[in-house]
Amino acid sequence: MKTSNADLTTLLSTVLDLLVPITASLGTLAPSYERVPDVIDGISDAFPLVDGSPQLQLDVIVRTMPNMAGPVAAYVAEGQRR
Repeated sequence: MKTSNADLTTLLSTVLDLLVPITASLGTLAPSYERVPDVIDGISDAFPLVDGSPQLQLDVIVRTMPNMAGPVAAYVAEGQRR
């Protein structure tokens, strides 16, 4: 005697494979929404106004990334020529 329906098992498995990740994602939506003001504040901190225009503030450690020394020096030299 057959006790399970293969089509029903496949259907339920597919539905659960879709619903479990979706419901887990929905559970993270509210905490993420509460952090939106912090993200906006972080963006404004990263782009402060300098002489009336926003600038991205980055700290580059050239000593540990020697391949950055050339582009940084070229950018500084270009800025001094203007």
